[in-house]
Amino acid sequence: MAADADDAGALAELAASTRVVASTVGPYIRYGEQLVTACAEAGTDYADLTGEAEFIDRMYLENDARRGRRGRASCTPAASTPSRTTSAPGSPSNSFPRAYR
Repeated sequence: MAADADDAGALAELAASTRVVASTVGPYIRYGEQLVTACAEAGTDYADLTGEAEFIDRMYLENDARRGRRGRASCTPAASTPSRTTSAPGSPSNSFPRAYR
C-alpha cells in the first residue's frame, strides 16, 4: 500500500484500511505529520524510524490524547534511541508502548 504524503485524504484512507502503519518517509518533519495524525484519528498503530527530535515532540503533543482515547500505540522512533511514546490510556510516560515490549 502506498499514499502520497501530501494527500490527507489518501493518508486517512490508508490509515483506516489497516491496523499498523510503518513509515520510512523522510524527512519526517516535512512528510510525516499528516500520516501520524491520520493514524491517530483512525486508531491505527504507527511506527517509524525518525531521529528528528522536533518531529517526535510535536507528534506526541499533538496526537497523544487522540491515540490514548482509542487505546492505540505510536512508536516514534521505533529503531532509534528511546523517546517519548504513547501506549494505553493512562500510561503515556512508558518508554515504549505495550505493543512493542
